[in-house]
Amino acid sequence: MSTFLSVAGLAGDSLDAKHKGWYDVENYQFSVNAPEGSKAQFSAVTIDFASDAALTKMMDFVASQKFIPGMTLETTDPLNNKIYTLDLASARISGITDLPFGGFSVEISYAEIDIETIFQDPVGKFYSEDPFRWDLANNKEGPALGPFAPVAGSTAVGNASDYFLLIDGMNGGVTNKGYEGWFQIEYFNFDVSAPPGGKASFSDVTIEMTGDTGLTALLKMAASGQVIKGARIEGVFNGGSGLIPVYDLTIGEIRIADIKDLGADSDPQGFSITFDYGLVETKVFDSVSSKFMTSSYDLTKAAPNATMPAIAVSPTQSPTDAATQFFLAMPGVQGDSTVKGHEGWIEVLGVNYDLTTPPAGKTDFSLVNLALASDTPITGLFSALVEGNNFAGATIHGVNSLNKTVFELNLDDVLVSSLNESQNGYLQLNLAYDQIEVGTWGTLNNGTIAANPVFGWDLTKNATANIASVGPGSKAPDVAATDYFMLIDGLSGSSTDAKHANWFDILDFSLNVGNSATPGSVGSGGAGNPAFSKLTVVVDDQAALTSLLGYAANGKASVRDQDRRHGVRRERPDANLRPHPGGGEGEFHPRGPWLRICRGFRFRTDQAGDQRHRRSNGGYRGLESH
Repeated sequence: MSTFLSVAGLAGDSLDAKHKGWYDVENYQFSVNAPEGSKAQFSAVTIDFASDAALTKMMDFVASQKFIPGMTLETTDPLNNKIYTLDLASARISGITDLPFGGFSVEISYAEIDIETIFQDPVGKFYSEDPFRWDLANNKEGPALGPFAPVAGSTAVGNASDYFLLIDGMNGGVTNKGYEGWFQIEYFNFDVSAPPGGKASFSDVTIEMTGDTGLTALLKMAASGQVIKGARIEGVFNGGSGLIPVYDLTIGEIRIADIKDLGADSDPQGFSITFDYGLVETKVFDSVSSKFMTSSYDLTKAAPNATMPAIAVSPTQSPTDAATQFFLAMPGVQGDSTVKGHEGWIEVLGVNYDLTTPPAGKTDFSLVNLALASDTPITGLFSALVEGNNFAGATIHGVNSLNKTVFELNLDDVLVSSLNESQNGYLQLNLAYDQIEVGTWGTLNNGTIAANPVFGWDLTKNATANIASVGPGSKAPDVAATDYFMLIDGLSGSSTDAKHANWFDILDFSLNVGNSATPGSVGSGGAGNPAFSKLTVVVDDQAALTSLLGYAANGKASVRDQDRRHGVRRERPDANLRPHPGGGEGEFHPRGPWLRICRGFRFRTDQAGDQRHRRSNGGYRGLESH
């Protein structure tokens, strides 16, 4: 089935033979609620357009709050026969959301609605039964509406296949003809809304960048509150003879509201940036007139027809090479990397951090999150987390495919805030800090590596900073545990391990621990006291269920865990046991302190957020702060 929309007075871009001048629709939805004893409540009609052809006109309708006389939505069967119609009268566009991969969505309020479903009888004749027509203002049955005819002709717009970003005074390294010095971007999003009787409200523009080109310069602008004159996004498709622009979004008087490293899970790796702005202009190409249809708005004046600034690329700036592998160094913590130049570092799958700049107030930095590829540093990190020990610093390197360092992130005065496992199974390390520095490098045409401007910031002083890098620890790395066992005082387990007779084999357990360390508070506030959760254990011994239930009924338990590698014991001498309905799981609720901290455990996080050890996976999976 196919769906089309006709807007009175507008020319759409559909190429369907029976719907010239209509718009192609991807999806639509609305609802009606009729509470007992009160009048029916009609939701806005939401329509997803397949292209950007109507975008500028719809933005004009939002900004001006003009009413559209009528709109007709029509659905056809595979033979292009009409089977459903929805007509709206006195319609108003109350919201617009740009969709990630072409097209946009609108919310439409209305005064009258007419819905008709069309059937076909056995002899092929089409007919309709009981159309629904309603006058919302008067809460009564309304008149027949539509169809509302479009303007003759077509505004054919090809959907953009690629998007480029121009930021005034910067160079993004793109070499495509006509877009030299622009940035290649993956995605962008913005929306606009206008409540009845109120002025238009424009959201921030959020853009996902490909790679780290321009990152340090943008971080510096964000932290210092620098205003950017303007930026432009153009959507293009390849017309055979070159890139043809079909969409243009320009914003002016820009303030960076947020920068977020997308981390290991983004493909390709890069960062997102969110712009707040005072001026906005959209353009959509009209193939009939061979001109752009334009709509603009001045947010400060709350008026249309904004005067947009002239913007241009910087002629010189070294692009940033993409890092393909990351490493972490922390004093006293030894990793197991054997990569040349980073021996003894901790291998990292990705780095994630966030910088937010509110309209008023100082810049807010997030914890630095790292997905660790190795479990070997867990002992030192866990001990530092629980004991609240500071690290003098931390250094993260990213290297390119030639093993050249192209990314460096330095932290000063560092605390481990949490350890936990992500849904994709990686051990996640979160670091709090008082100072941060980011540097990037790019390859020049002659093959040499050139440094870009460095961004450094002291969170305690809200000022620029220079931070020295650090190296890894020197002690031998730990070895991952493979099996875990639990001893319960007064009970005999069925483990067949020679060194753990009468112990219980553990299939699964979970434990959360964390502290209150936050960026900018390490030197003044420290980590605070660690908080421990309940210890939940899944025991591989159904025969022990009755004994465990007896312990639960009596409200007492004494538990000891031991891993095969270290032989280090972990005891909870005063705990309550709560049975699990399935019979094999118990929750131990501590009433007393740890006697010893167990070293070298590995956990796994399920979708519900628990950290659980899976013996079949081996090794550690970490601890999470709550």
